[in-house]
Amino acid sequence: MAAPITHPDFLAGTTARTPCALQPIRFHASDEDAVDLCLDCPLMLACRQWARQHRAVGVWGAETTAERTAAGCPPETEPEPEDIRPVCGTEAGAQWHRRYDPDGPCPACRNAARSAMRRRNRERDAALGAVWPPRLPEQEQKILEAFAAGMDRAAIGRRFRLKRKTVATYLYRIRRRLRTDEAGLVAAAQAAGLLPAARREFGEAA
Repeated sequence: MAAPITHPDFLAGTTARTPCALQPIRFHASDEDAVDLCLDCPLMLACRQWARQHRAVGVWGAETTAERTAAGCPPETEPEPEDIRPVCGTEAGAQWHRRYDPDGPCPACRNAARSAMRRRNRERDAALGAVWPPRLPEQEQKILEAFAAGMDRAAIGRRFRLKRKTVATYLYRIRRRLRTDEAGLVAAAQAAGLLPAARREFGEAA
């Protein structure tokens, strides 16, 4: 089992509604899936800053240990693999392999991780289809408006202090919510009433 997460004080009373409380094992590995979960959390930026200040290990605020280290905030300590190794044949086991095993996940763990991902994708697709027009989280709304104003991924990343791959993940999720491709994203967002003031905010003609 994973070592318990020490939550920041500002999460007191809110952890039952945050992804890290619901699936803590996934936040002890440098994993794209854990980063993807963080993108839905309204406390993402606060958690990222806290993790940098406290030299935390794992995924915090959609940022991995490696990304924090590259930003000049390496972890103070690294947990021993034996302390957090789960059994094989589970999604948690796949996370352990990715972090500590140079050969990657074993077949049983790889299959378990793929099955879990397919299940989450089905659940997400069902949820996306249940509400129309979709309600975007605040960060997704800001990125959509910047994209509609003509900003590319690099410019959006600079504006919101995000990595380009994080911006790309946001845009992918917005496209899924609106059931469209990138070429039709702005038109679909306008049709859904999600861009009433985007161009004015970013200094372009409405």
